[in-house]
Amino acid sequence: YRYSRSEKPVDLLGMNACVLQIFHILLSESMAAPTCTTPPIKLEDSISFTEYLAAHYREHITLESVSEHFGFNPTIFPEYLQKTGRNFNVYLSSLRLDHATHLLETTTSSIPDISEESGFSSSRAFIEMFKKVNKLTPKQYRDQCSEHQKGSSL
Repeated sequence: YRYSRSEKPVDLLGMNACVLQIFHILLSESMAAPTCTTPPIKLEDSISFTEYLAAHYREHITLESVSEHFGFNPTIFPEYLQKTGRNFNVYLSSLRLDHATHLLETTTSSIPDISEESGFSSSRAFIEMFKKVNKLTPKQYRDQCSEHQKGSSL
């Protein structure tokens, strides 16, 4: 709640982090009853799914490759995820943005290096998504973090 009334980028990022934690918890819960054409997915599969994405988000992965990895029909699995309220791309992007944000705060790596290290297909895709979520470019965010760190060390 404390983040919801603030317009500071750091607080907005804190709010985004809370939303991502809630999304992770929801994704980790057991999945709804599958249709008869989809194999049943147990809680263990859902946890394995999130663990797999957490381990491989920096790679070029797709919903199809992940569904094949877990032995699901690549044409049915996306429909199944949609029916359970899960969105593969949103979850994957949140993992990548979280990692990129950490790198912006803790390293002096270039924006292109950070976007590549975080699994984005291009620097442009990273910058656009970062700006969409945080209302700042990665450079603006890094600059504000630097100012905030200088202010808190005085």
